[in-house]
Amino acid sequence: IDETEILNDFSSSLRSEVLSHFSFDSLRDCTYFDDISDGAIFSLIKNLEPYLAVAGEKLSVIGEPCYDLYVFQKGSVRTKDATGAIANVAEGDIIGHLATQAKSHREGLPTHSLEINLISANFSKSKNGNPYVIVKNGRYRCRSLIKSTRNWMETIDMKVKVENADNSHKTELIVKEWRKRQNHVVVGYGEIIVT
Repeated sequence: IDETEILNDFSSSLRSEVLSHFSFDSLRDCTYFDDISDGAIFSLIKNLEPYLAVAGEKLSVIGEPCYDLYVFQKGSVRTKDATGAIANVAEGDIIGHLATQAKSHREGLPTHSLEINLISANFSKSKNGNPYVIVKNGRYRCRSLIKSTRNWMETIDMKVKVENADNSHKTELIVKEWRKRQNHVVVGYGEIIVT
């Protein structure tokens, strides 16, 4: 399916509405756009174009120029930061150097490394879907792999920033059930406090 061709068949207002539905919240939450009005973001959305990445393609490489921002919608994307930590990108996340640099400039460098080990899931495989976990660390999110078995062995590495000894940092865990061609359903929550 050629999404660009389909979008070009829509009226400009319907095209903007469709693109806004899939990207406005992600762009509004991106640190790079903190000082930008909602109207400016809607104007930006009018210039968005769908992009289909192929397996193995690198959208952004550390040390190489990257002037594009991508709003990740569907599929599987992994990121690797300057320290070598690898994470799965969650749907709705922004990919690109501009977003990463803005976040680092605003929030500073991380002070702690957090290793989350997913070692089992007490779910029976349902008719509806398979579980996965979204890890939210402030504005940063990553996603586990989707598990189709009860044996779950996965490690998620994250960097977090704790301002000083008097503060703590909360990382949220959201367990969802993946359902093909349907909305994914939240089946559980958890949190990790770093002090």
